[in-house]
Amino acid sequence: MMDLTLETVRALRFSVRDARDLCSRLSRTGEVCTVLKLVTRLAEIDLDAITVCLFIGLSHTDKRLTGEKVDDLVDQFLARGGELYDLMGAIIEALQTSRVIRTPKEARAVDPTPTS
Repeated sequence: MMDLTLETVRALRFSVRDARDLCSRLSRTGEVCTVLKLVTRLAEIDLDAITVCLFIGLSHTDKRLTGEKVDDLVDQFLARGGELYDLMGAIIEALQTSRVIRTPKEARAVDPTPTS
């Protein structure tokens, strides 16, 4: 879980079920969505990916949250000088904290890059 300051501090977290839901909601026609593809879309600052991730990651603590409310929260965040890059980073950090994806350090420990 990670705290994210939007209009107030909110808890952003993901479960394995959430990751599957994200992949199913964000898969493009004929494409199998993986968590790696999801992270790639976030890195591309894909607004659909960012808002869907925020909706799913924040809905644990706010059952009344809607997609429209998330759009409003993102608009307010940007109006206060926030950057989409910051939201993307917060989502990726929350995915890592939730252990849905590995951190770069963990990935290197499992799959070390050969050195010459």
